[in-house]
Amino acid sequence: YAGERHGRLYRWDSIKANTEFAIQFHSDDDPFGKLEEAKTVSANSDSDLFVLANRGRFQQDEFPELESAIRQVLKSRRPG
Repeated sequence: YAGERHGRLYRWDSIKANTEFAIQFHSDDDPFGKLEEAKTVSANSDSDLFVLANRGRFQQDEFPELESAIRQVLKSRRPG
């Protein structure tokens, strides 16, 4: 469940304090990770969540969405 991982509670304040930003990817057909958990983690950690279609557990050799997601997040965080 999204309040803990492997029996340990998430420390949301520590997560947010130790990074300027976080990007999170989730596949809509992940057989193990639930989308609701990804949304909860994103909301509590202030990460930007990208939900991709039909990527399973992201075990492909290439990840073309990664660079554009990073650029998008960095652009949205620029002042002015």
